[in-house]
Amino acid sequence: MKVIGLTGPSGAGKTIVAQMLDLPVINADSIARQVHKDPEVLARLCERFGEDIARGGMLNRTLLASRAFADPQSTADLNAITHPKIIERIHQALASLTLDGTPCCVLDAPLLFEAGANTMCAVTVAVLADRDMRKNRIVERDGITAERAQQRIDAQPDDAFYLERCDHVIRNNGHISDLHAAVQALRPTLIQPE
Repeated sequence: MKVIGLTGPSGAGKTIVAQMLDLPVINADSIARQVHKDPEVLARLCERFGEDIARGGMLNRTLLASRAFADPQSTADLNAITHPKIIERIHQALASLTLDGTPCCVLDAPLLFEAGANTMCAVTVAVLADRDMRKNRIVERDGITAERAQQRIDAQPDDAFYLERCDHVIRNNGHISDLHAAVQALRPTLIQPE
């Protein structure tokens, strides 16, 4: 099965691009939310970031994010706790799709390279957008302050990180119709059999 790695910073538009590709999608963020419910992972997160990030076994993702993205070491600690379990579940999802005979799928993973998940991919695509546009999208999507959104953006790699690593780049600074046209133009190249 051919795996298309889809990545990029928060607020760039990965999720909508994944939908526009019209292929089965493994969403690493959704898997991360499941992993955060794992008692062992939750216990380690509480130990590192404070017991108050979880009440009744439920993680307060906003509070965790505010602490985990406060500085590079905190972000690295979060990733060290969660990435192994996330990778394990991605492998399980890929195995299931392979058994179903799926010829091609998308792995939507913001931390594709940081987690080493790019090694599972035949081709990688970055979705990028201007920082101000991303900040506005994050504020609207997540209901957080502009300051918190900026903190999240500052904790992530800049465009050069993705440009150096990805096979293809889709820019999402314009109208949704422009994005759709860019995705459809690239899709035939992405789904070509290996």
